[in-house]
Amino acid sequence: MKTGLKNTLVLVSICAVMALLMAITHYATSPVIAENERKATQKALQQVMPEGVNFVSVLLPEGAPDTVTEAYREDGGGCVFKLKTTGYGKDLIIMCGVDASGTVTGTVCLSSSETLGFEKTFGEQFVGLDRTGAAAVDTVAGATKTTTAYRAAVADALRAAQMLRVTAGEVQ
Repeated sequence: MKTGLKNTLVLVSICAVMALLMAITHYATSPVIAENERKATQKALQQVMPEGVNFVSVLLPEGAPDTVTEAYREDGGGCVFKLKTTGYGKDLIIMCGVDASGTVTGTVCLSSSETLGFEKTFGEQFVGLDRTGAAAVDTVAGATKTTTAYRAAVADALRAAQMLRVTAGEVQ
């Protein structure tokens, strides 16, 4: 009985020390992680909207597509959207810039659970297109699920941009 109690106390002590060390590590690294995420977001914003200035996070309008997870507005009236969709694998994360006239300024795949292939360069086909043009972009044979999901996500970004312009009173 005494051996069992002793073993339990040793195990609980080890767990408590490990939990304390993990908490200290988390406390020390979270500001660095947050700063790195901020820098990565700023880089992606500039990549999909190179002419954008002073990006500010905005609330998504009610009824925004489910794929749109974040929205940013810039001084020129353009918007950038972070989108999460599912292709062949899950969690395809895309950033898409849309200028004030409703034209795609750029898209980039931030992460994918698949081996980055077509989704790495597929977004280049959307640059300069509006809703009609983006819907006409062909999918890639052999990557149909992923490129279809990508195309749908870009369409959702264009729809969300329209909703933000209407919410802001820019379009009637």
